[in-house]
Amino acid sequence: MNGSYWTGKWNTMLQFNESTRLLYEKFLTWWSPGQYLAPLLFMKLLHIQLGTSVVLVNFLSTLLGTIGFFFVFKRYGFDRLTIWISIIFILISSSVLAGYYNYNGGECLNFMIFPWIIMTQKLLVQRVWKFIFPGLILFIAFICKLQMLIVVPPLLFLLIFIQKEDLNFGFIKNKRFRFRETVLSNYLPLFLSVVPVILFIYFSFIFNRSTPVQSVKHLSLNAVSVFFPVSSPVISIYVFDSLHYYLSAKPGAEGAYLFILSAILIVSLVWVVRHFRAYAELKRKYIFLALSLYGISAAVFIVLYTKGTPIDLNPRHLKLSSYLLYPVLAELALLKFKRVWVLGVLTLFGSFALANHVRLTRTWNRNTTITKSGFRLFQEDMPLSVKDSLDGLIKTKTVVVSPYESRYAIDNQLILPILSEKDIRPDLKKCGYPVIFIDSLK
Repeated sequence: MNGSYWTGKWNTMLQFNESTRLLYEKFLTWWSPGQYLAPLLFMKLLHIQLGTSVVLVNFLSTLLGTIGFFFVFKRYGFDRLTIWISIIFILISSSVLAGYYNYNGGECLNFMIFPWIIMTQKLLVQRVWKFIFPGLILFIAFICKLQMLIVVPPLLFLLIFIQKEDLNFGFIKNKRFRFRETVLSNYLPLFLSVVPVILFIYFSFIFNRSTPVQSVKHLSLNAVSVFFPVSSPVISIYVFDSLHYYLSAKPGAEGAYLFILSAILIVSLVWVVRHFRAYAELKRKYIFLALSLYGISAAVFIVLYTKGTPIDLNPRHLKLSSYLLYPVLAELALLKFKRVWVLGVLTLFGSFALANHVRLTRTWNRNTTITKSGFRLFQEDMPLSVKDSLDGLIKTKTVVVSPYESRYAIDNQLILPILSEKDIRPDLKKCGYPVIFIDSLK
């Protein structure tokens, strides 16, 4: 947000080049603009500070996303107990729980809009909307998070598929006419709607710039790279993610752990597939959607991880497809085990998640300070007294050189923070802005 203020360009920031000793513009391809546009929107509309705006974005994202998943599960015929078990597991998952103390930008935004894409399924096949709505949804998803370009296009296709087909795959019969008719009438509008948006995103945002997909380090074909995406629906549960984090320093144990979770999950899903026809028609459509999207997401991230793409092993990357499987797995658990046991596991897992959340929050908040805008500074950040002096001193765009990370300036658009232990004012004065070295304030 501050970078765009300084450069006057979308999603672009200024940085200092150590080699040329000059400021240069950097376009942020790795981060979609929604993560700063959302807080900025509330700051402008409600005239509130950054910290308050971030809390509001987090709150609305969690609330609307949770309500959305609730309606999705209800729409596809799951009973009340299954729905509430699934919702509670979502709320105490490692990805959503982090939003109670941290602003994760695109992670909260994609959680907010994802279930509502499913709820607006009928617009994807209506006469006029089917030529407009898919592209609009894809563009909004991209604004929220770049990663949504992986999950939303197949989601849109699958939503149209389960809306139009009976899942007995009768459309394969009479191939000469029916298949052609099905493709043209059902999927050509989707193609015509999303392709212009994909081309626009590619040439205006991705083209000739570094993205996570392009930033390949080395081939990494190992058990962790394969079984982490496969086990992602289980890993997204707080307890299992915590154990994975603990084992991450032990590659052998980590790989074995992920393999065991993957095996348990695959066995469970195989049972669901074998009894697919026993489910009601509406639920069959949901299961087909959830399993297909999970398979696509897992396959994409297996490729990314094995190629050495620098994406951390975090369940947040696959949380959306994982959450769709929660009611399927919860219903299977209630079928195979006594209800009291399932509720007991839910209580045990929930208690651990909340207790550990409180413990970690207290640890991370210890010896930290909160700015006037309501934004928390880390212990290693610039001391609050120095930041307050800067904020009171600076009245125009100013370059500040300091040994502190740039977080201290996140709520002050007038400051361009440069990280350096040395006084590099002579190099920076040629940029045309006033320059302050932090030692001069001491």
